[in-house]
Amino acid sequence: MLEFSSFSEEFDRGQEAFVQLGRPEKIEGIGGILKIPSPREVVKRTNSNQPLYSYEGHDTFCKHLAARLLEEYFKKTGRYKSEHIPKPLGSFNGGYYYEYAVGGEGWPTSVYTPSYGQEVSVTAEEWGEFTNGFNLYGFSVDHDTANSSDGRIGKNVIFEEWDESYRDTFKLHERWKRIDFGQASMPFNYERFQSEIQRSRIDLTKALGEEKYIMLCLSGNFVKNHVLSRKAEEIFAESVLRFRKSMVK
Repeated sequence: MLEFSSFSEEFDRGQEAFVQLGRPEKIEGIGGILKIPSPREVVKRTNSNQPLYSYEGHDTFCKHLAARLLEEYFKKTGRYKSEHIPKPLGSFNGGYYYEYAVGGEGWPTSVYTPSYGQEVSVTAEEWGEFTNGFNLYGFSVDHDTANSSDGRIGKNVIFEEWDESYRDTFKLHERWKRIDFGQASMPFNYERFQSEIQRSRIDLTKALGEEKYIMLCLSGNFVKNHVLSRKAEEIFAESVLRFRKSMVK
């Protein structure tokens, strides 16, 4: 594995991986080296276990990529308006890179309300539209989003700073992003994904274009099967590099 930039010491660790923060000038990944024209904070997510297979790391990137493409479709077709999937930027054997999401975890999933005499659920703006859309395509984005020891504290969703108004409205703003695309945190049902992208092929192609639709199909295929045919691999690599470049313009 090539190192293109120094990253910080580990700043967080989950059950599958640990993450570091850096401002690299270039990043490796599917399709080749990505040069980053302007400084930006990038997360490097590395699997906790040493990789046994060459696809490890690239598969999680492809899962994140598929989600980002679906979000583009959801936004273009009016399901929701805000960006909730961080930009995927590159990958390596054992991990991958994505753009840092500003904010923090620990958001309140509920609040005790004296007038009700009980905990009342707190909902983020666009959360229902987001989860319903992704669940339809096989992404369990609402899985593993609460602290296992205290379900009133949220995790794996990064919120920009919120104020105390949620105690009265039971709502949080729409400036949040879902992180952690590992299989334990975000299970992926490939059969449902494949069925739905075939069923909605015309709408997806109309919104995304033929190249991105093919990239969506191949990314899901790679997550499931960990390999592509030689011809598909060539097409995929070229498309992914173009997409990665578009993420840093």
